[in-house]
Amino acid sequence: MTPRRTPRTDRPPASRLSYPVYRLERRIRARLDEALTRYGVTTTAYMALSELRVASAHPPQEE
Repeated sequence: MTPRRTPRTDRPPASRLSYPVYRLERRIRARLDEALTRYGVTTTAYMALSELRVASAHPPQEE
């Protein structure tokens, strides 16, 4: 009978979570890149345009 492996607890939870989050981000980015190439837009340009749209929807309030 082989001994059961116990999970490593010597690392903080953030380091155990960061790699799956990184992998998920890479998958999302790849799909976004694929979808945007049809329109000749880079992911960086899309993100910049998205931020500009959000900023224009919420103009700064005057004091």
